[in-house]
Amino acid sequence: MILLFLLMFYVVICLVKLSIGQKLLDSLAETWDFFFCDVLSMLQAIFYPVQGKEPSVRQLALLHFRNIITLNIKLEDAISRPRARVPPSIIQMLLILQVMSAQRHLLALVHQDR
Repeated sequence: MILLFLLMFYVVICLVKLSIGQKLLDSLAETWDFFFCDVLSMLQAIFYPVQGKEPSVRQLALLHFRNIITLNIKLEDAISRPRARVPPSIIQMLLILQVMSAQRHLLALVHQDR
């Protein structure tokens, strides 16, 4: 079940990387919705018994989503195109990933001061 789920997610990632322009934004929005609503909650449920302290399963999954998908596509080019329609899911994704990055940075600073 998990392998099938991950394989399906990999196929979606490949489709997003092949898209450009508005199609990229729409594909990324669908991928984010799938990841955020289905994959993330499933990973948290699966690894609930083995959760430790920082970083959490949620933080690691979001970090990998950012590194594998968001940083490997030409998102800035797609958003800056004339008449580009940015789906609300993309705005949500960018805000959540930004907050997650800021939290990691603050935690690193706190641990340095100790």
